[in-house]
Amino acid sequence: MLQWCAKSREEEVSGESRRSSGISLPTMASMSHIPPEPHNPPTTAAARPPRTAPQVVRFVVTGLVSYLVDVSLLWTTVSVLGWALVVGTTVAFAVSFVVNYGLGRAWVFRARGPHGPQVARYAALVALNYLLTVLFVSSLTALGLGLILAKTISVAINAVLNFFAGRHWVYR
Repeated sequence: MLQWCAKSREEEVSGESRRSSGISLPTMASMSHIPPEPHNPPTTAAARPPRTAPQVVRFVVTGLVSYLVDVSLLWTTVSVLGWALVVGTTVAFAVSFVVNYGLGRAWVFRARGPHGPQVARYAALVALNYLLTVLFVSSLTALGLGLILAKTISVAINAVLNFFAGRHWVYR
């Protein structure tokens, strides 16, 4: 076990120690062999840096769930219930919007804070996605790509944009 000796400034300079006081304090010279304290990483979720790989997996799963909700509701409202295509599409899109926002906020990005600004930023991102989708699909099909390939490329580009926008802007 380490034994520390208290030294006055004069004693430290002269090299003498005072053992009669019973106080044990380290000197700078005696501390050179003490290992540094271990790094204690932050313990709160907000203080920890996000781990990208699990977050990407959650993002993809959320996207798939939102897609399934959208397609299922579209099919149910139009094919089963006989609603007009525009109405069924709107309802399916709106419910999918809420599901995607809720899962993104709570599960993917584990966001805190008021919903209002986050919903507004999410809605702006969705509007940007729409414009980019129209731009990419129109441009790529004009260049001779098939409709499904053009849409798939558009979805992939928007997905990357959405991940980084969600992580650094929407859910902050």
